[in-house]
Formats: sequence, C-alpha cells, structure tokens
Amino acid sequence: MNGGEIRILVLLPYYNNAATVAETAAGILALGRPVLAINDGSTDGGPDSLRSLPLERLDFPRNRGKGRALRAGLRWAKERGYSHVVSIDADGQHSPADIERLAEKVRTAPDRMIVGRRGFGSDAPGASRFGRRWSNMWVRIASGGRTPDSQSGFRAYPVEPLAGLKYLGSRYEFEVEVLVRAVWAGLELDWVDVETRYDPPSGRVSHFRPFLDNFRISLVYTALVTRNLIPLPFRRRVPRTSSGPAGTPSGGQTRLEKAWAGWLGAVPAALPLLFLMAPTVRLYARRFGLDARTALAVNRWGAPWIRPAAALAAVESGYFIHHQRFLGPADVPDWAAAGRVFGREIAARLGDWVSGGFWLGLLAGGIVFLILFARHHERP
Repeated sequence: MNGGEIRILVLLPYYNNAATVAETAAGILALGRPVLAINDGSTDGGPDSLRSLPLERLDFPRNRGKGRALRAGLRWAKERGYSHVVSIDADGQHSPADIERLAEKVRTAPDRMIVGRRGFGSDAPGASRFGRRWSNMWVRIASGGRTPDSQSGFRAYPVEPLAGLKYLGSRYEFEVEVLVRAVWAGLELDWVDVETRYDPPSGRVSHFRPFLDNFRISLVYTALVTRNLIPLPFRRRVPRTSSGPAGTPSGGQTRLEKAWAGWLGAVPAALPLLFLMAPTVRLYARRFGLDARTALAVNRWGAPWIRPAAALAAVESGYFIHHQRFLGPADVPDWAAAGRVFGREIAARLGDWVSGGFWLGLLAGGIVFLILFARHHERP
C-alpha cells in the first residue's frame, strides 16, 4: 500500500436519520470529498433529502445493520479503486470538517487503521465513558491492539486488506470486530482527536439497543478472544512496520502494561512447557500487546536453580489438590513395581505438575504484578 496513490471515499451509512443526514452529507461535499451514502432500509424519508446532492448511493430495501452497510461500502470502494474509506455517523455527533484530520493521518500512515478519538466533555453520558473503557480492554485482550476509542464510528479504513476479510458481525459489533481483525491482518491502530456533539441542534437519533447489541458484541468478543488464545498463526495482509507490540505504533508501555507483562512471564513458569517455555511467553506477549522482554526476563529469573524447585512444588501442590495430602515416600513405588507402573505414574505426576503449576503460576503472577506495578513509575 505504501507508495500507491491515496484515494479516499467517505462512507455515510444511515438509518432513519432524516433530520441530520442531509446536513452531514452537505458538510462532507463542501470539503470536496466523494461520498457514498448507504441507506440501510430507512423509512423516515431520509433518502429523499439526499436526492439533490451530488453523491453516490447504495440503498438496502430493509434494515440489515450498520456492519453490513460498512462492509458493502468497503467492497464498493475496492471495486472502484479507492485506497481508503472514511466512515462517519449520520446522527450529527461528528463534524465533517474532522475528515481532513483523518485524511492527513492516512497520507502519513497509509498502512494504519485510524480511529477518531471522541472528546468526552461534561455532556457525554456516563455509560458511554464506561463502555469505551470496557470495549478498549477487550480489543486489547483479543488482539494486542491499543486504541483509545474502540466504539467510535468515525474512522479511516485501508480498503485492500480489510474489504476481503470474513466477519462475524453485521451490526454495531462489526466496528469492534474489524479493529481486532485489522491487527490480526498486520495493521497498526492509530488515532486522531475529533469533535463530538452529543446534543446536535437538529437532535440526535441513535439506534443502539443496549441489551441486544451489547449481547451481540459480547458473543463476538468471546469468539475473538478464544481465537487469539489458540496458538495458530494469523494470515497477515500487510508487512509489519513497527517493532512495538502488535497493532500499536512504536512506543513505550505504561507501568500497568509492564506489570501485566511480568504477570504473563510468571504464570507459566512452573508448567511443564520445557523448551516451549520461551516461545510460548513470546507468542502471548505479542498476542496481548505486552513487552516480551519484560515477560521473558521474569520467566527466566532464577534459572536454572529455581526451575527444579518450582517443578517439585508444582507436583506437590497438584497432588495435594487431587488427594488432599502431600506426596510422600509411601506413594512412590519400589523398584520391583516401578517397571509395571512407570507409565501410569508418569501420567499421574504430569497431571499433578500441570494443575499445581497453574495455581502456583497464578499466585506468582499476582506477586510479580504487584511488585512491578509498585516499582515502575509512569513516564512524565
């Protein structure tokens, strides 16, 4: 994508936003930007308000969801040679003038997905503040990507790597899913600040259904997090350009992130991963967007002398979990019986090692987390 011509199309998906869609479209056209207005089955006369405006249109006969509208817009843009699309909500909460901020960022970083970070002032609902933090956390867990506003609908998409992906979401859940899949595809996430109006003069119409749409989002996050935990590679669609954590522009990490990296290094330290230990820690540090050097340093601390002690403690702990007492000499078969029960004993002790190592790892991880969080200071 780097070095190619930057051609930006503005996507304006709308559903029953008759009071605001024409004003938003006119503001975009005033910037000289091409517009594709996507009517998602509106029944309030909104499409009629756009007939006199020089823009492209897609019309769905019935409501199919914002996610499907955006996916159709991405395909439409790809077929016509656009390199990027900028999506903007039609409810009047965004200023079309901020499209130029996203466009400027696209020109300097064409291989990134750019999110418009909304400024939450005193008029922002408390539920929106909490929802944004909660959603940001799950994007991080599902992909390692860091974004300050995963719920913003004002964003810039690179068309080529995203238009052909398969998605689960068809409605609002698409907007968080595409962030995760963008990181999986090798894109970095970036952002610019944009203006937000929660009480536009013509009124704001939202079609977000708190229970049903949050339920859909939760299902999608469950699927995405599960996939991120499976140690199989993702198909990359763009080359990696940053040395930092996946999905994040290069830069340092906060003390909270350092503490979580230490936790990640400590948790598997007592498990029987053997020569797979370092690759496993490195893989999941990248999957969660954490500093692999910190995680590996904690994981290797005290090696080799502490590793046998940790393994022995894990076996004893696992045996206690399964039998409510510690493993003693009476539980070890004599040499005459050792040959007959060797396989069974190895399997049993390995099971003790795994279960005991898991709980010891969680305990050690918690201690390491607290130590690192208290020790490291935030950078000014």
